[in-house]
Amino acid sequence: EDAWAYSPCFELDSLSRPLICLDYWSDTRARVDGAILEYQKADGSWAPLGELDRGINWFNEDFIAGQPGDAHLPPLGWAGPSTAWTNGRYKLDGYTGANNVLRLRLAFGSSQVPTTDFYDGFAFDNVWIGDRTRNVLLETTSNIGQPSMTNINAHVYNLIFHTNLNKDVTMLQYHTEAPDASDQFYLNMENIADLRTFDYGSDEAGRAYVDGSFIDFASALTDADFEMDMLEDPKFDIQIHNGLQYLPAQRTFTLSATVTALEDMPELNYRIYTTITED
Repeated sequence: EDAWAYSPCFELDSLSRPLICLDYWSDTRARVDGAILEYQKADGSWAPLGELDRGINWFNEDFIAGQPGDAHLPPLGWAGPSTAWTNGRYKLDGYTGANNVLRLRLAFGSSQVPTTDFYDGFAFDNVWIGDRTRNVLLETTSNIGQPSMTNINAHVYNLIFHTNLNKDVTMLQYHTEAPDASDQFYLNMENIADLRTFDYGSDEAGRAYVDGSFIDFASALTDADFEMDMLEDPKFDIQIHNGLQYLPAQRTFTLSATVTALEDMPELNYRIYTTITED
């Protein structure tokens, strides 16, 4: 049978980058008994909050025979045994009902298939809703001589600037030497592009790096490629004071910032890089 747990309603008007965090613990039969978190849509119906293989530690089963919640196909959710409490996270962009109010419920479904084993069921705690606070860096490489570069850039720009990713992602683009060294954007600042591509071990145009890791070629980027990083807690808080100041007489830029570590790490892991971007 199903057991329902209701939470209060949440008004998301004050949140620009909303996410939900909760701790859960499971001791059920995999693919047989489990739980699902649902949200109420504007028409009053209930739907799963989230998808399989999205978010952090979110739904882990694509089929639960006990069918928790409303009759979804497939009946997905959390199921199976866990050895410890797990922290799950999911972004809430687009998951609101009438009047921008979010109403949630967590449903547990148990199959009528008998068992001789004893299971403790499903538990959840520490539900928190607030703003995401970690920014994500996207770096892409470009070159005017790269075939289909216009289409590749159009895909990247549309993804970053015309979706909700514009709240979380900062993009830097480097024009590389290959395949056309006469690329004027490359010639304007060769040392910067060469240094970064040397650091990454490739000057191939059209590559994409998220927070310093090669993810895929830029033409294949999707919003899912940024999700893990944007849902994590940031390790630093950076406050820039008074912006970037240019001193014409000295031909120098000055910048004042305060960097606060939010996590204890080995001293060698603390590094600060300053980059001046050109738009």
